[in-house]
Amino acid sequence: MSQNAPEALEPVEYHRKIWYLILEYMENSTIHGLKYIFPSVQEQREKDRERRKSLQQKDCILNDCFSFKRLFWVIIFLLSATLCIMLINKVWTKYQNSPVIVSFSEKYVPVEKVPFPSITLCPNVKINPKYNFTEEYIKYFQNATFRNDYKNHNETIKRAMEAVQDISLICPTRTIQGIFNTLNYTIGRDFTDGTIIENMEKVHTDMHEKLRWLDKLSLRLNYATILTEEGHCINKNVLAATEIFREENLRPNYPLSNAAQRSKGWDLVKGYTNGSANVYPLRTTGEASRIVLFLKLPKTDKYDFCNAGLTGFNIYLQHPADHPQALRHFYVASPGKTTSLALKFQSISASSDLHKFGVDVRKCYLPGERYLKYFKIYTPNNCRLECLSNYTYETCGCVSFYMPHGENQSICTTEKKECTIKARAIYRAEIFEAYSNDLPDKCSCLLTCEEILYDAEVYESPFDIEKLASHLRATGFQNKMDLEEYDYFRLDIYFKESSFLSIQRSELYTISELFGNIGGLLGLCLGVSFFSILEILHYVIIGFKVTKDEVEVTIDEKYKSHDIEIK
Repeated sequence: MSQNAPEALEPVEYHRKIWYLILEYMENSTIHGLKYIFPSVQEQREKDRERRKSLQQKDCILNDCFSFKRLFWVIIFLLSATLCIMLINKVWTKYQNSPVIVSFSEKYVPVEKVPFPSITLCPNVKINPKYNFTEEYIKYFQNATFRNDYKNHNETIKRAMEAVQDISLICPTRTIQGIFNTLNYTIGRDFTDGTIIENMEKVHTDMHEKLRWLDKLSLRLNYATILTEEGHCINKNVLAATEIFREENLRPNYPLSNAAQRSKGWDLVKGYTNGSANVYPLRTTGEASRIVLFLKLPKTDKYDFCNAGLTGFNIYLQHPADHPQALRHFYVASPGKTTSLALKFQSISASSDLHKFGVDVRKCYLPGERYLKYFKIYTPNNCRLECLSNYTYETCGCVSFYMPHGENQSICTTEKKECTIKARAIYRAEIFEAYSNDLPDKCSCLLTCEEILYDAEVYESPFDIEKLASHLRATGFQNKMDLEEYDYFRLDIYFKESSFLSIQRSELYTISELFGNIGGLLGLCLGVSFFSILEILHYVIIGFKVTKDEVEVTIDEKYKSHDIEIK
């Protein structure tokens, strides 16, 4: 190239070379609409030649850049690109914030694969022939001498008055609490200790039950005594207390549960590990298997201070790994009735893909992922009970008698009962508000990723106990039924079906599905594919690698091709 060549043209021609490459890409690109917006390379070259011949100084890079046709396609392209970005943003946001989906599985789960639920029976009648609560209350709490001189009494009378105060915590009605408030009377005892267990056992009702399991009359199966909000209840099929509780952190000699049957042939994560019938927790072998309980309760004076005419049982169904509690959802067994519970369950499993997500993303806990101070086994119910215990202690300086607690924590008496009720109401309100606003509650009692939830349909039919007693006498069996003193119940529990639909927690989008969705949106709106990306890389890496020498040669050849003499 001659030294007399105009140097001012070099940067212009270099950028023109880049522009030709861009136009070449736009003309041949698989992305929709670009070729309608930009001129072809040949068309642009013709315009450049005309510009050089006429020595025009102004140049519109786009031919007819203000034409209606190009303006139309620019608008279409921008709208398509905007829509594509919005849809991809929604997919990505959903992938980031809600990567887990709960859906029905294609497989049914047979009842043999899941444990029979833990059955807790809480009698509404708090009575025992050996202890008359009404008589004890009238004797000590309606006597001004005892009330006024409580602190000076001997230990025998003091323990008797404290027993009445402790037992009043489990009265099904607020009769006793109302009387305490009306009298505006206190014995100066806001807190109690482990002796409350002994006092409540004074009204523990012996239900004299027999069990029929798997349609075979068996010996009386040992049942567990559980301390719940309703007092002492009996339970079938719960795990041993040593498997559920961290006993080293609990108040010693304060049995929340005396369940002693340890799991056998079953694991919380793997389920039943063998096909044997000799397993625990118990399981059924099909829809025909059932558990039948024949129960009786002492009849009570309907004017009794504590019972107020109540009778029957409250029935709670829970997973065997749950510490039995008196929940808000329960079933009722009435005297003189056969109460049938047709069980259903909902089995929720988790795919292996969930392990790569954090707890805050998947919104559930995997086995062994959450530590509880008082429980070895994490379940939402166990977590909430522990959290409520901590919250009550922070609010009232004591805990309710049925809550797990440490050795140095006091137990609230009736004089603190209003505080515990208020603390529980505030706690539940905070949990409800957190769930309503999709916020994590302060206890983080999330669901477990794998769980089994039980439900039941209730059916009732008459239970003619007199006819049964007559039949037993006629067949030579010794009739021990005392129809004058006891109410009799029959409870029939069985699975309604032999198998049920299961639910699975799994990853909403795998990496391939995520890229497939994003690629599908790009292809739908803009026609972008994997090869479109390769085209861009081709023009960026190869086409745009223009050296200064190539530009100089290009400029020299172009001037010669247009018969421009370079001196």
